[in-house]
Formats: sequence, structure tokens, C-alpha cells
Amino acid sequence: MLEDSVLPVSRPFLGAPVVVTGTLEAEQFDLGGPGIAYHNGATNPASSYRPTGMFITPCDDLGLGYCLDQTRAGEWVQYTINVLVPQTYTIETRVAGIGSNGVFQCEFTNNGFYTNTGPLTITST
Repeated sequence: MLEDSVLPVSRPFLGAPVVVTGTLEAEQFDLGGPGIAYHNGATNPASSYRPTGMFITPCDDLGLGYCLDQTRAGEWVQYTINVLVPQTYTIETRVAGIGSNGVFQCEFTNNGFYTNTGPLTITST
């Protein structure tokens, strides 16, 4: 049986920060448990990938794997990443919305420095 790790602080899901060179898998958010590595506002069905209470489902599109699915306003997940080359990066997301006008944002902190993308709107699926 899988268990959700409850930790005093967040820890990278794969044991080390994801090196920013390509794809960050949404379902591989940090370990730490609710309020530390993620927050979900609803009771979701158990996932065979990891039992966090977040809605994680198998993907059947081109990327396959798993999806962080059916997130709601106020829910969040945290990732620990390692940026090897300091420069400006482009964030491309693979998202789908039920209906339209879903909104999310990405936030970054580094040694007390904070920045975010601002609201990113999903205009249609």
C-alpha cells in the first residue's frame, strides 16, 4: 500500500531537485504532506501513482504518464527545482480546462527573492 509522506518541510519527490532542462511532471510535486508540499480542497479518489489526496489520473493523450487533474481554486502544489544556468526561461504548460477561463500562476522563491508569472488564463481546452 502506498502512503503519503508527512514531513516537517517539503522534500523533492525524486530525492533531488528537478534540474531545469526540459519537462517538469506536474504529478511529481514535492513530498511533505498536506500544507507542506500541497493543498487540496476536496476529497479525491485514491491514485495508483501516489496517495496524496490530489486528483492524479493516467493521461491518455500524446504525453501519456499521469496528470494532475481537476484542480480547484485555492489548491496548490510545490516543486523543488535546480536551475543550473541563470537566465530568462519560457514556461510552457500542457493544460486543459473544463469550459473556459481557468486561471493559475507559477511562483518562484530563491534565498528570499520572490517572483511570479501573474495569472495565466486557460481560454479553452
